[in-house]
Amino acid sequence: MAKNKKTPDTTSTELVPVASPATPAAAPQPTFADQVGEVVTGSVRTVRGVLPTRRLPVYLAGAALAVTGLVEAPGLIAAGLAYEALRRWEPAPAAH
Repeated sequence: MAKNKKTPDTTSTELVPVASPATPAAAPQPTFADQVGEVVTGSVRTVRGVLPTRRLPVYLAGAALAVTGLVEAPGLIAAGLAYEALRRWEPAPAAH
């Protein structure tokens, strides 16, 4: 007596998953906010490099401008606050 051998069914329409090589994920493109943040950070670093490290000459120059009437008080106050903010502000490290 002969054993019945099963032959593979070649007419089947079943889909068989095929292993594919892993493709690396593309790096995300920077958003508009990321680009603006880089520009602002670069600008602030440039301005901080030019600003004097001591405060006294800056405030004496502002007082001289106020006494001569070339700049009014609100402008000097805004300039003083901007100077202090630029001196103290440090950009946060980028999160990746």
